[in-house]
Amino acid sequence: MRIERIRVENFGVLHNIDLDLAASNPNIVFVNGFNGRGKTTFLDSIKWAFYAEEPRQSKFLSNYALKNTPDQGTIVVRVVVSLIMDSNGAIATVEREQTFQRIQDGVSRRVGASVLTVQTRNATAGSLTETLSEIDAEKWLNHYFAKKLMNFFLFNGESMAKFFDSKVKDNIEGAVRQIARVDRFEDMANGLDTIAQAHNKKIARLVGARTERIALDLEDARSVLRKLHDSAVSDSKTLSELREQREKKSAILEGKEGIEASVVELKEVEKSIGVFQENLAGAQELFQNEIMSYGVLGILAPAMNELFVQIENAKKEDRLPPPWDPERIRALLANETCICGAHLTPNGEAASQLTKLIERYQVSSTVGKQLSELGSKANEVKSALTGGWKIVNLHNSSIVENQRQLNISVNRRTELLDSISDIDLTEVGSAASEIKRLDREIERLVGSISATEVKGRLVQGQVDQLQRDFDKASEGNKAAEKLRIEAKFAREVAAAARSIHVEAIKRVRERIQDSFNAKFGTVKEGSFQSEITDDFEIVIKNEYGQVTELSEGEKMMQAYAFSMALREVINLSFPLIVDTPFGRLDGKNRQDLARKIVTFLKAQTAGREFQAMFMMHDLEYTPYTKRYFSELQPFEAFLGSDPENPTVRSRMGFGIDPDWTQVEAWKDWSEGKIK
Repeated sequence: MRIERIRVENFGVLHNIDLDLAASNPNIVFVNGFNGRGKTTFLDSIKWAFYAEEPRQSKFLSNYALKNTPDQGTIVVRVVVSLIMDSNGAIATVEREQTFQRIQDGVSRRVGASVLTVQTRNATAGSLTETLSEIDAEKWLNHYFAKKLMNFFLFNGESMAKFFDSKVKDNIEGAVRQIARVDRFEDMANGLDTIAQAHNKKIARLVGARTERIALDLEDARSVLRKLHDSAVSDSKTLSELREQREKKSAILEGKEGIEASVVELKEVEKSIGVFQENLAGAQELFQNEIMSYGVLGILAPAMNELFVQIENAKKEDRLPPPWDPERIRALLANETCICGAHLTPNGEAASQLTKLIERYQVSSTVGKQLSELGSKANEVKSALTGGWKIVNLHNSSIVENQRQLNISVNRRTELLDSISDIDLTEVGSAASEIKRLDREIERLVGSISATEVKGRLVQGQVDQLQRDFDKASEGNKAAEKLRIEAKFAREVAAAARSIHVEAIKRVRERIQDSFNAKFGTVKEGSFQSEITDDFEIVIKNEYGQVTELSEGEKMMQAYAFSMALREVINLSFPLIVDTPFGRLDGKNRQDLARKIVTFLKAQTAGREFQAMFMMHDLEYTPYTKRYFSELQPFEAFLGSDPENPTVRSRMGFGIDPDWTQVEAWKDWSEGKIK
């Protein structure tokens, strides 16, 4: 099977893309482009066409088309994939479309459900002669593109190293059941059980009452066993669906390691910002209240500086009132006796000095007394201001600290928002919550299935014992013996029908192991041996039988080889399509993986119809990796920027994107410096 043409209309940034491969019919196709140009969207468009898997709304409907459509106008998202089904000329076209209507102001609504159309042509017809009904179209897709094997058809290279972390066994078993239509055998087995029960009733009537009682008990036990079996099958199907849902939700978180932690931290930072803003507002209010309380005194404070200067000068010039009462000095002079007992002789030296003090007080009392009183008041104001400003300074320090903490939190919030600016946090949070719910439900179902299996073994033992009792009771009756043989045969065939799926899976696993060894051996260095477990996990051992730890590049090649082996074993021929085939490997390991992929693809394309399509950015597909791939003669296309609408529309071209030649190694390549 090969892809001949892919047309994409109004799907995300892919407004009108046409990848026509009919003329060159290549084995290897590269669709390259800078990040953000639509490579992953291109992969998503193919996934939608085959599996109806929609990306989120913002990545689904073209913003360019929405912008250029009038209100009430309709937009059709359409993907058409033309396929060459085999080497005999059979072809098919898969088309899926979804209509939207623009309401107003760039808002759209979905109009109806998506419509699937499949047209086919056999080898002898000249054109597409058969358009399948939608029900038949879905069946056709399920046959050629089993949904359980979607991840073996459409790869995300960044997750390939973790390929076997997913439930590979569930996917393969589900696909084998789907492809082989195992349900038909289940229906046959149930029909044969009904025949065996009817024979047992006839035997019981022929032999007697005791045998009838045993037959009734046996029928009841078999009924319980069938219900347990049906319950286990139903639970297993539900479990597989839940695991598939979990993988889809996990894909939303893929590459977003730490996002949940960032979201949690962002919430805490937002909470801290609120606290610091509240504290800051409180401190500012207290600060203003204190300023208001001491506002008048604060206005007086600058004017008091001159007053204190005058007081100091008056002290030096001895113009301030003395710190004693003049009237008491006069009383001492009149009594001619000092308080110390000394005699104050009139006109004597001591009396003269006291008289001069009284005279100086009388001179200074007019201005000095007022100045002294002003100084006393000023000191009271100064004392009040000193206590008040201490409180003001405390509030001011609180303002400064809260502002500092607020600035730190705001800056951290900006950093966190920048780190998750391109991520739909609502979607991430919803996915994380849904994964937790699914994990609980998966755990419950695993326990339920295990308990059902235990009950099934117990009931099977009862059935076996009752069957032995029934056979023994019916011995000696020829008519009953003949019916018993037929009933036994019916039960054996029913058991065989139910075991077809188990046997098919066993054989698939054995054949995959042989095919994988051959394919992985083309790229794995050194001696090794592999074993595929019952869970379809691959264990690689070295020549000494020790389990070997693979490098990231080897894990990716292991996934490639396993996918190819599975396709070969169950005869699935659809192309391999990989977005970011080198994942997150560094430059050196990318070059090493490129060499291995070339070796691997050469072996796959030799003498057979095989097609691979890789979507790569400029750091994956470099002039050096181009050199490795040149011998495969790949078809090169690119998704580049539309000059007139660079953010909402990409264009498709062929060869190397001219924009690439303006940067780094591709510039040297375009100038002939790298051959």
